[in-house]
Amino acid sequence: MTSHPEHDTILALPGKNFKMRLGRLLPNDHQELRVVESLLIQSRGERNDPKCNCCERGLGLYTECLSLFGWFDDACGSCKRNDAGAQCLLSEAYKEEERLLKWIESGDKEEKTTRRGRTTQVPIKYF
Repeated sequence: MTSHPEHDTILALPGKNFKMRLGRLLPNDHQELRVVESLLIQSRGERNDPKCNCCERGLGLYTECLSLFGWFDDACGSCKRNDAGAQCLLSEAYKEEERLLKWIESGDKEEKTTRRGRTTQVPIKYF
C-alpha cells in the first residue's frame, strides 16, 4: 500500500489503545485503505456521544464509537471500516444529506416571473 501524507500527520497525534470485537477482522483487512484509516480513527479519535446507529447496535468492528474530527468526513471508525462513512450519522456527508432532505420536504417556494410574464413557484435556494 502506498503512503499517504495525511496519514503521517495523523500518526503524529497522540495515540491510545482501543478494543476490537473478536472475529470481525478479516485476514487481508490490513491491506485495505478503509481499514487502515479506520484504525487511525480508533487510535487517535474522540468518543462520540451519542453513538451512531451502527455502533449503538454493536455492528461495528470496534467496541467504542470514535471519530477523528476534521478527518475522514468525521465518520466513526466502524462505519469507515465497513465502507459506509457517508452513511454514518456523524459524518458531514450524512448531515448535509439530511439538511437537503429537510429543505426539499419543507416545500419552501417563492414566486418568480418568467421571461414571458407568467408567474411560477420555484424552490427557495438551498444555500
